[in-house]
Amino acid sequence: MSVKEHSIQMIDKLEKTKCTGCFSCVQKCPKKCIDVVMNVEGFLVPAVNMELCIGCDLCEKACPQLNPVIKNEPINTYAAYAKEKAIIEKSTSGGVFAVIAANILKDGGVVFGVEMTDDGIVRTCAIEKPENLYKLQGSKYVQSNTGTVYEQVREYLQRDKIVLFSGTPCQVAGLHSYLGKKHNNLYTVEVVCHGVPSQELFDRYRVWLEKKLKSKIVHWSFRNKEKEGWAQIDKLELSDRVIYRRERLDPYMYAYLKGYSLRESCYTCQYCCSQRCADITVGDFWGISIHYPEFNNVYGVNLLLINTEKGRLILERIKGEVELLPSNYEFMKAHNSGLVYSFPKPIQRKTFYRDFKKKTIDAFVKQNMKVPLNVQEIIRQYVPKKVRSIVKNKKD
Repeated sequence: MSVKEHSIQMIDKLEKTKCTGCFSCVQKCPKKCIDVVMNVEGFLVPAVNMELCIGCDLCEKACPQLNPVIKNEPINTYAAYAKEKAIIEKSTSGGVFAVIAANILKDGGVVFGVEMTDDGIVRTCAIEKPENLYKLQGSKYVQSNTGTVYEQVREYLQRDKIVLFSGTPCQVAGLHSYLGKKHNNLYTVEVVCHGVPSQELFDRYRVWLEKKLKSKIVHWSFRNKEKEGWAQIDKLELSDRVIYRRERLDPYMYAYLKGYSLRESCYTCQYCCSQRCADITVGDFWGISIHYPEFNNVYGVNLLLINTEKGRLILERIKGEVELLPSNYEFMKAHNSGLVYSFPKPIQRKTFYRDFKKKTIDAFVKQNMKVPLNVQEIIRQYVPKKVRSIVKNKKD
């Protein structure tokens, strides 16, 4: 077997079973002979240009799936949320990432995170101004395209710039594999990840939804807090109005939450474990009202894992700007399984993306993304929270 054939087989094998789409291999290639293409499920995958490949094997060496990166057990675990209301209101849960990012920017650093453009494209980008922090706040339930950000991170590090990189655990692992060595001025934050749907699925669903709503979607905000605080409600800004949709009644989010639409590698994720790749791990602290009711916040609470000494340094810098409560790691794992377990592959996943390509989008949404009757969520959708609270209090 030639070295070219070896490289091609490596990419092909990962594309089908393990590739997370971090694209460390694409950015590491000295000949730029690995293209990013869309596979049959609408996910982006690497593809080698055989005419340009020199068989250097740098792509394989840069792959975190083939060369696992160093992971660390959490040093400290906390429940946490930002003290500043403006920050926590714009964040999905407790706003800790935004506080960290604001501090890095204040010191003249650069922050990498995920943004969603108004036309629904989800990508990793860099910001250097505090006024642009809003772009990186909030969850985006679509896999982000890392593009050339690892190369950009390296360039900033070489210029002695302080860099904060945030993303899913596999993206953080991809960055570490790409860089190949430690950098004192690099800090990393990972989110607890449920898995990622494809950009193409989201794009086609948006078009379907716009047709149903008879209006263009100008901006989509997942887990918006304007109506009920820390709840699962999406805000859709349309060209002629604004609507709020409970996620469990939305076909796209229902399929995501049930695990039908995740990338193949998400079902066997090596990063769903007690050892973490990033300096800091953040996520939703589900179950906070059960274990620490006095610490619960209507706008959300983060679970916060400090995994390295760098993570501890970051915490020292921000502790005056966040409410902190030392917490039991077992409580976190009990209510947020993504910390330690991959999402179990549902039976429906076998036909989900196959049907996505075969059926019209209208038939696909109605049949493969069909939301079952959920009376409780329907009541929550159409009855204001104040009214529901009054009724509940009268019953009590």
